[in-house]
Amino acid sequence: MKNLIIIAILLSGCTNADISRSFSSGLIGCPVEKIEIKNEDSENGVHTWIAKCNDKEYACSYFYPNPATCTNLIIEDKLTPVN
Repeated sequence: MKNLIIIAILLSGCTNADISRSFSSGLIGCPVEKIEIKNEDSENGVHTWIAKCNDKEYACSYFYPNPATCTNLIIEDKLTPVN
């Protein structure tokens, strides 16, 4: 029943930070209570948001019936300084 409520909210164009945190938690490996949500948007059934945890940001999205996805936005510098 809970999943049906979440799906109905998302399809109606509404956004909810609690839902975004729940989707993000398992995908980014961070507890729900440590996730900050920003830039939430919902248009044509596509729910998008930025999840932040431990100074890392992730672009996340969800479109029913597909699973939610999150991609790390921080590109780590792998260059070695030249001496």
